[in-house]
Amino acid sequence: MSYKLDVQYESALYVSLSGAIDAVSSEEFSNGLIEKIDRASETLIVIDLEGLEFLNSMGLGAIIRVWNAVDVQGKKIRILASRRIAEVFRVSHIDTLIELHVMDTPEE
Repeated sequence: MSYKLDVQYESALYVSLSGAIDAVSSEEFSNGLIEKIDRASETLIVIDLEGLEFLNSMGLGAIIRVWNAVDVQGKKIRILASRRIAEVFRVSHIDTLIELHVMDTPEE
C-alpha cells in the first residue's frame, strides 16, 4: 500500500495524508516528513489523517518517530483523524502524548 503526502506552509506546517501508512511505506513517510519539518520555521505541525484509509502498528511507529523529532526541536504536533483512526491512537495511549482531534465526519 502507499500514501500521498500533501504539505502546505501557512501559520502551521499542514500535512494531509491519504492512502495507507504500513510496513512498506512507514519509513519513507517518517523520513520524508522529518526532513520537511527540519526545514520548516513553523512550530506547529498539523497532520491531517482524515483521508487515511489504513494505519497499522508500523504506521503508528512512524508517527511516533515524527513526534520524537518534532519534540526535540520544541515544536508541537496536532493530529486530525477520523473516529476509526483516532481509536488506534486511543487504544495505544498515544493520544496522551500527541494532541488528537477527532473529525466529525461520517464513517464508511
